[in-house]
Amino acid sequence: MPDLATWGILAAFLGGLVSFFSPCTLPLVPGYLSVVTGGAVNETSNRLKALWLSFCFVLGFSVIFVALGASASLLGQWLMAYRQEANMAAGVLIVLMGLFMLGWWKRIFKADRYFGPSSAGISCNPKPCQLVL
Repeated sequence: MPDLATWGILAAFLGGLVSFFSPCTLPLVPGYLSVVTGGAVNETSNRLKALWLSFCFVLGFSVIFVALGASASLLGQWLMAYRQEANMAAGVLIVLMGLFMLGWWKRIFKADRYFGPSSAGISCNPKPCQLVL
């Protein structure tokens, strides 16, 4: 009976295989292969070139995803350190968006005083028409 690590590797391999044959990535395979192989893979030098380019491709993806994962981890640690402040800022933002959706934004800041009465965001005063945000 295989151990848990073997099952994990097998599951990751099968997940990669399923994602490789998905309808959104399968059409990209011929273009990728033509770029990596440079055409035909008949000679040994072309095979070595294809192997080298494939290695560079995998290395590039690995570096990018490791960098993205590390930056997401740093952002998560920073947010956890300032969790109280982030919760307060998010709460204030949600309240402001709720006031905006209720239409109280114009009442609070008396936007009609500056822009005149508006209809669908456009105000036509004696001045030329202007967009009210």
